[in-house]
Amino acid sequence: MTSLVKGDNSISWPGQDAAARQLLLNMDAVEVDDRGQIELRREEFFVYLPDEGRSGDRKREEIRQARLDDKRRRGWGTVSWYSYGPFLNWLEEYLAGATYRNGKPSTTFLELLQQVGTSPTGAIHAPPPLTEEQI
Repeated sequence: MTSLVKGDNSISWPGQDAAARQLLLNMDAVEVDDRGQIELRREEFFVYLPDEGRSGDRKREEIRQARLDDKRRRGWGTVSWYSYGPFLNWLEEYLAGATYRNGKPSTTFLELLQQVGTSPTGAIHAPPPLTEEQI
């Protein structure tokens, strides 16, 4: 019999450190469940269509589902949404505007690069900041 452990809803799992979790899991017997929770960003959830009524509602739901399916295809359902979901949405939003123009990074991209050296919520210590050479 296989025991299912989900990071988002297990009472004991979040309290375990990495070493304890590693001892509990047999990597040869573990499968990654890709059916985890995924939430759209607010901007992705609201779909403007000039057509109103039932056909518009149906089309909006199809667009939302396509957006969720795309995120699932990219592996978003395999991570603990509780721990990483808001970060994934934040990162995607920033990366969507992170472009180069005329060979130079956009303002949004530079802002993202500045964030790389900061400590995420809950981190024990921050990674070292990027150097000019790395940027």
